Formats: sequence, C-alpha cells, structure tokens
Amino acid sequence: TTLFRSSMNISKDIIFQQYGSQEVCVFARNLFSFQRKCSRVGVLVPITGLQLVTVFQGGSKVPIRFPSIRSCKLVYFKFMIVQGSFPEFRFDFGDRTVPYTATDSSPDHNSQDYSCMTASHIFRSSGNSTINVTVSNAISWKCQTFNVVVEPFKASIELDKNSKDCLRVEANMSSILKARILDLEGCSVIYKWNFNDSSPNITTSGKQVNIVVS
Repeated sequence: TTLFRSSMNISKDIIFQQYGSQEVCVFARNLFSFQRKCSRVGVLVPITGLQLVTVFQGGSKVPIRFPSIRSCKLVYFKFMIVQGSFPEFRFDFGDRTVPYTATDSSPDHNSQDYSCMTASHIFRSSGNSTINVTVSNAISWKCQTFNVVVEPFKASIELDKNSKDCLRVEANMSSILKARILDLEGCSVIYKWNFNDSSPNITTSGKQVNIVVS
C-alpha cells in the first residue's frame, strides 16, 4: 500500500490472512531521504467451539450427557475448543472449592486449530453440581456450564486382621485395631466403633484409622 501526504498519523486497515507472529514493515521516502521500520505483530484467533468431550472416573468413561459420578473419587473432565490462540481455561466446579486456571502448554497452543485441556477434581459431597468453564485469550472468551450428578460414596470397610482369618485380642490387654475405607481418594470418613460390651462407643475420623482398645 502506498500512502501520500505529510500527515503524522496515517493508518490503513490491514486484514491478516494467517495467524501467528507476523512482521509488519513501513517504508517512507521523499525526494531527499527514506526510512524503513518493522515491528512484530501477534495475530490471534478468537475462541470458538467450547465443549465437554470426555469424562473419566475409575478408569472408565462416564456418559457426558447428564454425567453421573461418584463423590470422594477423582474424576477427569476433558474439554476442547475448536479454535483459539493461546487459550487459558478457568474451572469452577460449583461446589464452593476455589476455581483454578490452566494454560495450554502444548507445542501447538498458538494454533488456530483445536486445543484440549483435562481437569481433575474430587467432589466431597453428593447432589447436583454445575461446572462453569471459561476459556479466554487476549481478544475473546467463551463460557459454558455443564451439569453433573454427584452420587453418594458407597463405602466398603476393611478391618486389618491380626491373625490369618480373623481379629484376635486378649482380655485385659491393649490391642491396636485398624480400619480403612477401600477405594477412597478425597474424603475424610467418620468411624463409629461399637464393641458390644459395657465399654463406650468410640468415634474417629480420617481415611485410615488406628485405635487402641483394652
């Protein structure tokens, strides 16, 4: 493009045909002199096509249409955008935990093609939850909500046996009993111990607990 006149502020609309880092150069001259100045310009692609593509829990896929997941167990959500340069993902899982952000660090994170991000989370209570995902870059943003059903955790209790096939304690002697919940990842559990004798009940909490009884 050739521009004339002696204005100090001449601009021209430019439409870039390719994304990425581009070099823009301006060449100015008159009858006595000339000058050339260049600058790098980052051409970004707006965010489009945000969607949830996969849900994993316990090594298995969960249907993404009204997904039903278990509480107290790690779940993975894979999100995708169709286009968007340098996307930053922000996740709010709707359960009063602190939202967090993640940036696509893959080699093609500045591409206009699709970009994926996987977020992991543990829901510590059951009920309906709304996940809010926002993807943004310097020129655009997209926000979408996804509803999930969080089922109560079904506990399987295991007592560590101190003999081959049973628990064995001696009368009037202190013994250590161990209990744990199988397949538990992210919640603290309350244990209530009842010994079916004249001793009082005992309440403990944690993922795995040891108590001393006598």
